[in-house]
Amino acid sequence: MRRMWFVMIVGLILSSLLGCAPPAGDGSSTQLDSLFSRLRATDNADEARHIEMAILRVWVHSGQADVDALMLHGLQLVNAGELDGAMPVFDRVIALAPGFAEAYDQRAQLHLLRQEYSEAVADIQHVLVLEPRHFGALVGLGHILELYGQDEMALRSYNQALAINPHLDAVREQADSLRQKLRGVSI
Repeated sequence: MRRMWFVMIVGLILSSLLGCAPPAGDGSSTQLDSLFSRLRATDNADEARHIEMAILRVWVHSGQADVDALMLHGLQLVNAGELDGAMPVFDRVIALAPGFAEAYDQRAQLHLLRQEYSEAVADIQHVLVLEPRHFGALVGLGHILELYGQDEMALRSYNQALAINPHLDAVREQADSLRQKLRGVSI
């Protein structure tokens, strides 16, 4: 299931990289603020998906052509199932652009797929320092915490993701399931 979700996200990001010009430089913070406000405010699922895509389009561009080209190459490798080949590409992207949150997120997702959970958590921490509204990173952290039986912390992570993006239906279901599980556990 995690692999299917990851491949779907990579496909969305690839289409963003291939189909759009990068966003204008300094306006991306203001643009993201506006997009996140709209995402929280909309009740329309289709509009929410379009806003999520717009957020991904901003996140996936570093502002450096060479870094974006490497990012695209890494995502293409992931899309082709060449996970081992993608890892050094994302390592290189991070070395060239250590402030590029999405590069850490993509590497974290690779670590998740490879069941390298401590490495994934380290990358997720970088993502959340650089972009605290990265709902995908929060969801990934929730999955890892759940795997380690840290249900309360996982629920907190899912709830943070849902506060940022209330349209994550599968995450809402997982949070509800955890809530029910925790009600049955004596603390």
